[in-house]
Amino acid sequence: MSAETHPDGLLFGPTKNGKRYLATFAHRGGNPKKSRWADDVAPPTEFAIFESADDNGQSDTEGHYWGVWGSDGAVLGARGERLAKFPRNGVPAIPWHGYPVAPASGRSSEIPPDTLIEAMIESGALSRTLGRKLQRRKA
Repeated sequence: MSAETHPDGLLFGPTKNGKRYLATFAHRGGNPKKSRWADDVAPPTEFAIFESADDNGQSDTEGHYWGVWGSDGAVLGARGERLAKFPRNGVPAIPWHGYPVAPASGRSSEIPPDTLIEAMIESGALSRTLGRKLQRRKA
């Protein structure tokens, strides 16, 4: 999987559905106010998580994609986050981007809908154990 250098990060894609993805420097320590990917989650892995979410339709009704790495949710974020959010992008010319989130934070923007979590459990994208933790805001 090759990437193009971009002023704001590394550009990947397109996915099978034609989406481009930007692994931004801002979420790799470039902006201390933003959540940060764990050091062992390389940009190609970040793109693979997005690509899987895109391929499998893991989006909510607002068009945000949500992803994990492995059904038991490997740690994705520097603070132990196990879930990633890829905010809706309504402009096809602008690449998507994403970042680790923690439903346990209580911030509503970091909580996927329970119906999406159920669908991810049913498809095998999430283990039942991790899905229930996410629903209880414990992960």
